[in-house]
Amino acid sequence: AAQGRAGPRSGCAAMKLQGNEERGALEERNSIVDQPGRAGRFRDTLSNFEADADWLGFIGNRVLDAVDDSLHRESYLDDDNAPSAAKKRVVVLGSGWGANAVLSQLKNANCDVQVVSPRNYFLFTPMLAGAALGTLEPRSIIEPIREAHPKAQYFEAEATAIDPEAKTVTCESVVCEGVACEIQSFELPYDQLIVTVGASTNTFGVKGVKEHCLFLKQLSDAVKFREQLGYAFEQASLPGLSDAERTERLTFVIIGAGPTGVELCGELRDFVAQDVPRLYSDLVGFVRVVLLEASDKVLMAFDGDLQEAALDKLRSNAQGIAIDVRLSAGVQEVTESTISLSDGSTIKYALALWAAGI
Repeated sequence: AAQGRAGPRSGCAAMKLQGNEERGALEERNSIVDQPGRAGRFRDTLSNFEADADWLGFIGNRVLDAVDDSLHRESYLDDDNAPSAAKKRVVVLGSGWGANAVLSQLKNANCDVQVVSPRNYFLFTPMLAGAALGTLEPRSIIEPIREAHPKAQYFEAEATAIDPEAKTVTCESVVCEGVACEIQSFELPYDQLIVTVGASTNTFGVKGVKEHCLFLKQLSDAVKFREQLGYAFEQASLPGLSDAERTERLTFVIIGAGPTGVELCGELRDFVAQDVPRLYSDLVGFVRVVLLEASDKVLMAFDGDLQEAALDKLRSNAQGIAIDVRLSAGVQEVTESTISLSDGSTIKYALALWAAGI
């Protein structure tokens, strides 16, 4: 009997000893203390957890901010702490990036929102270069401004005057019936006025830019560039032209090596490499794309590594056409057919697009 009772205790002791050994081996294997030739298995896991915790904290703060905004947004618009039942009248001028962001934030606000803009859609401007070359259809880069705030009232008009004392905005809208059109004026009262009309393109006073250059800021600019590009190729296809004349009619000059100019050059090169051999096989080799930049770098606002990579890519002949990039080449004057540069040289062109400035 004694042996019978001692047997189980011996078995339990053996199991306990085995458990202790296994636990010790597990702790030794998972130790985060440095060991020669290897690191603890949990070190990377702990580092990843700390990094994830930072991101979780960041996301959590953003969620709390969003909740706070949704609960108290009406108080941001109410400087007098009036009861929320008295809705404020908010008038937003414009339908661009600023207006779209504001309208999205005002969806849950306790206010009446009215939007005034001659353009009833939001335009995703970074995709204008793709729309100009046919990579994208124009309709794919616009969104109705009413989508940003379905309950807001929209008026297709231009704001011509603001009276801050009377708190009114004077607007003008073109109303057409048949071939007859007239301008109608109206006023909108407001409690809060948000002006997000954007900015016009800066030509820096260079002579001839407004008269002879295309721009790339509106959807109509992309459509116009696309039409003019097709017209240039059709004109170069006419019989009786010399090689020099064909090259001149297929010389496209982009002024400004910022994001817009560089992106447009990339789209142009893709068009020349992929579409021209299919559509205008007899004009392959006559196309010339010139990029002018007044400074000594492309993409001035970006890091040096990215600037060098972009410059190398532009000048590369990998696709059968290299962009003629000219740095420190300020434009002095633009005429109907030539561009005069700061170094005294001139360029004959068929199509010039101004991408310098806003």
